[in-house]
Amino acid sequence: MRRLALVLPLCGCTVGVGLRVEFDGSTSDVSSSSASSPEASSSDSTSSSVVDDSSSGDDESSSTGDPVPSGPTRYPSDVVHSPITAQVTERMLAVREAGPAQADDVFMKAGASSDVATANLHCFADDAFELGEHRALAGVLDVFRAGDAAGASPFDRTSLATQSGRSAGWAIDGEPSPLVAELDAIAPSLAFVHFGTNDMELGVDPGTALPGFHLAMSTLLDTLEQAGTVPIVLGLTKRADDPDADRWIPAYNAVLRGMAQARQVPFVDVWLAAFPLPNHGLGDDGLHLESYAQGACVLDDEGVQHGYNMRNLIQLEALARVDAALVEGLPPGGDELPPVPGLGD
Repeated sequence: MRRLALVLPLCGCTVGVGLRVEFDGSTSDVSSSSASSPEASSSDSTSSSVVDDSSSGDDESSSTGDPVPSGPTRYPSDVVHSPITAQVTERMLAVREAGPAQADDVFMKAGASSDVATANLHCFADDAFELGEHRALAGVLDVFRAGDAAGASPFDRTSLATQSGRSAGWAIDGEPSPLVAELDAIAPSLAFVHFGTNDMELGVDPGTALPGFHLAMSTLLDTLEQAGTVPIVLGLTKRADDPDADRWIPAYNAVLRGMAQARQVPFVDVWLAAFPLPNHGLGDDGLHLESYAQGACVLDDEGVQHGYNMRNLIQLEALARVDAALVEGLPPGGDELPPVPGLGD
């Protein structure tokens, strides 16, 4: 029986991250120093994750003497899209103020093989898409299709910050790094960030690789925010190719969600969206998503039964949600969460 405990404090400052992994009663500790936050974990039948998402922040008192919860918006583990509340909107606007020249209608991609793949968003750049019941997304699709990403659409641009087999550390390495090179090339206001699968291979096992991944991702997200680009953090999908790696997916997703929560930037749980699909949305290799034969941007009832189609849908939804908050100043309806005493809003 393997039991994973992640203890991540609720802040956006530089702190230690501690991992405690128990194997049949024996315990090993791994630690690193980087920015982090608490996280509620997701899990499947092969794993169990326990994450401390308590906050040590003080509560203010109301005029009645009752405590008034304070703190960042909590990101539940049972929703595909993290909430975009007034707090999250305020934080994203603050990031955007750091880069007023960044183009409102341009986003970038940072990731590995699944982000390089033409099935990932490219088909929205031409007319090879069908929105089906999601016609409300046509407006945001038009906005970003018109964006100029160095002569291409943001949807079909081949990003300098994506390359098959790469890790988060690769994206921030070099002068300029691939991440900075892409930022300089297209000045995006938003960035889809999707690393972790290859990062798992950079340790003795995925557990020992996790602190280094957290540190690299922290630097990557810092770089985006300092440029005035709002990160949209994507979670990892199931690993049917490697049972050992698959057991660590909930932990990696917990860390990714926690980092997004600490920064109050969007998190998209691709695992949660793809897991109910046939074969969990995966292709024959058990690692990469597969797409509908009629096209990866066909979003009708049949299309969204396929991995890339579902991912393209939720990424387009994420763009619509963020664009509504940043441009119109209107958080999506129903995203405000009730306060929980001691945990914040």
